[in-house]
Amino acid sequence: MTGLRRHALAFAVSHDNIPAFHAASILLTVIAAALFNTGAFALLIAAHASLDVVKYREIHGMKWSGTLAATARESLLDLFFLSLALCLALYLHHGQSVFVLSGITRLEEILVRVFGIMFARFEVLWHGLWVFSDIRQHLRDVRDAVGPWRPREILWLSGLIGALLFIAVSPFVLKQGVASAVLYEQLTPWRI
Repeated sequence: MTGLRRHALAFAVSHDNIPAFHAASILLTVIAAALFNTGAFALLIAAHASLDVVKYREIHGMKWSGTLAATARESLLDLFFLSLALCLALYLHHGQSVFVLSGITRLEEILVRVFGIMFARFEVLWHGLWVFSDIRQHLRDVRDAVGPWRPREILWLSGLIGALLFIAVSPFVLKQGVASAVLYEQLTPWRI
C-alpha cells in the first residue's frame, strides 16, 4: 500500500509537468462541458464562491463587505460566462431564435449554439478545475480581488450586466412560457 501511496503522491506533486495530463484534462473538460447543463456549472461557481468566502473571511480576516466584494470580483468572469450561456440558450431555443427570422441555416444555428454555450461552460469548468486542483495556493492568494478595478474586470462586469439585461427581457420577447421552460431546463443541475 505504501508503494501505491508513494506513486500517487509523486503524481500529485509532478502532474503539472506532464503534457499528457494537460491534454487529458482539456479533453475531459470539453466532454463535461458538452454533457452537463448550465446548472451544474452554476453549482461549481457557488462552490468556488463559498471557498472564497472562507478564504477572505476566515483565513485573511477581512470584514464581510470586503469578503463579499472580493468574492464577487473573483467570480465575475465565471458569472459572465454563465449568464452568456443562459442568454444564448434562451435566444437560440428552437423555434424562437433569431436564426428563424433571419433565414440562416440550421447548421449555422447549431454551430453558434455549440460553440457559444459549450465555450462558456468550458471556461467555467476549466477555471473551477484550476482553483480546486491547488486549493492551498488559492486560499493564500488575494492579489486578484483587492485593489483598484482593472479594465478587464470592468469589461467582464459590463458583459455580465448586458447578458443579465437580455435574460431579464426574454419573457417579453419570447413566446409565453418559453423563457421559464428554457431556464428550468438549463439550471436544473441533475438534468443532463
